[in-house]
Amino acid sequence: MDKCSLSIIVAVYNTSQFLSRCVDSILNQTFSELELILVDDGSTDDSGKICDSYLHVDERVRVVHKKNGGLISARSAGMEIAKGEYLSFVDSDDWVESDNYLKLFNQRELDADLVIGSYVIEDVDGKIFRPFADGVPRVYKRQDALLLMFCSQLFNWSGCNKLYHKSLFEEFPGWKNLNSYGEDTELNWYMFNHARKICYTSSQGYHYCINQDSMMHKPFHVDMMAYMDRMSDIFDEIENENSFLCHAVANLTVEFALDKFVSLIKNVKDGCLFARYYSQLERFLPYVTFLMSKRQKKILVIAAKGLVGAKSFFKEEENQIISQIGMLKKRKKRIFLYGAGIIAGEVIDILKRAGGCIDGVFISERKISKVFQGYEVCCFDELTDDKLNEYGFVLAMNSVNSAEVIAKLNLKNVDFVDCGKYSMNY
Repeated sequence: MDKCSLSIIVAVYNTSQFLSRCVDSILNQTFSELELILVDDGSTDDSGKICDSYLHVDERVRVVHKKNGGLISARSAGMEIAKGEYLSFVDSDDWVESDNYLKLFNQRELDADLVIGSYVIEDVDGKIFRPFADGVPRVYKRQDALLLMFCSQLFNWSGCNKLYHKSLFEEFPGWKNLNSYGEDTELNWYMFNHARKICYTSSQGYHYCINQDSMMHKPFHVDMMAYMDRMSDIFDEIENENSFLCHAVANLTVEFALDKFVSLIKNVKDGCLFARYYSQLERFLPYVTFLMSKRQKKILVIAAKGLVGAKSFFKEEENQIISQIGMLKKRKKRIFLYGAGIIAGEVIDILKRAGGCIDGVFISERKISKVFQGYEVCCFDELTDDKLNEYGFVLAMNSVNSAEVIAKLNLKNVDFVDCGKYSMNY
C-alpha cells in the first residue's frame, strides 16, 4: 500500500449474511488511499473465515481476531493498528456507495478534524428511506453542529459516515470506557465539543441497513439505564437550560425513553430500576418542545401507574388478544395472522408466551420478505374463495391499515378478529 490517509474499521460479529456486501463496497471505493481493518469480535458463524478470505483479495485489508467484547472493544482493537490520519467506522451489516469516501475526503481538504456525512436507511428488502434533508456543504460552529446532531436534521449522532482525525481519540482516552448502549451519542458529544473545525458534506452514500439483531432494536436492556444517566450528564453540561440545544437533548431523550418504556414494563421485574428510569424521564419532560403522539401520551399515563399497575394494564391487553384468537379458533380450523409489522410481532410473542401458534402470515401485497418470525408470508389477494371459507384471520396492524383491510375482508365475508386495536402501536 503506497499511502494510507484513512483507516476504515469494521467491527464484525455474526454478520456472515451481510459481510461480503459490506467489505466489497469499501474495497470498491474510488478513493483508494485507505486501509480496511476487519475486527472479528468472537463471531460464532462464518464471519471470521470471511474476514480472512479477503486477506488474499486486497493488500489493504487487515484482520484482527479477538474474544467477544462489544462494539467499543472491537473498534479499540482496530484503532491500535490503524495507520491512517483519519478514522471512520462502518457497521458490518451496512454498505457504502463507491464515491462515498471521496466526497468526505474532498470536504476534509478544508483542514477539518471532523467531517460529517449523512446516510439513508435501507430495509431488509432494499427499500430506501431518506431521514435527513439535503444540506449545503459547509463549516459549522460547534454549538450549531451539536444542535443539528440532536435534532437529526442533516445528520445525527451515529458514529458511521464520519471522518475523525486520529488526534481526537488520542485526546479522549475515556472513549474506551463508554457505555455499550448508545455509545455513539456520548462519543460524538465529546468529539463535536473538542473538534477544532467541523465540516459537513451532503453525501448520503452510506446505507444503514435495518437489522433486528442490533442491540438498539432489542427489548429493554439494563445498559439503557446507563444511557439515560449519561444523557442526564450531558444535560447538566449544557450551560443555558433555555437554549435550543437543551430542548433538543430533552426531545431526543424523551422520545428514546418512551419508545423503550413498553419493553421496560413488560420485561423488567425490578421496581427500583423502573422508578429510576421514570424519574430520569420526568426530569426531561418540562423541556420537551415536540408535539407528542397519542401513543406517547398513553405511555406516560400508563408509566405513571408504577411498575405493578403498568404490568396489569399490559396483562389485560394480552388477555384480550388471547381471548379474541381463542374465539376465532372455535369457528375456524386454520388461523392466520394478517400483517407483518411491529404489531404482528407483538401478537406472535403473546401467543408464544401463552403456548399458542398460528398457521402462517398473510399480507396484502408482496413487498416484504417471504418469512416473518419463522412463518411463511403469503399474499392475501392470491387466495381462492374456497380457501377464504376455511381460514380465520387475526388482524395485527395499525388503525390506518386495518380500516382498509377490514373493508376488504367484509366484502368477501371473511371471518376475522381485530387484535391490532389492543396494541400500544395501534
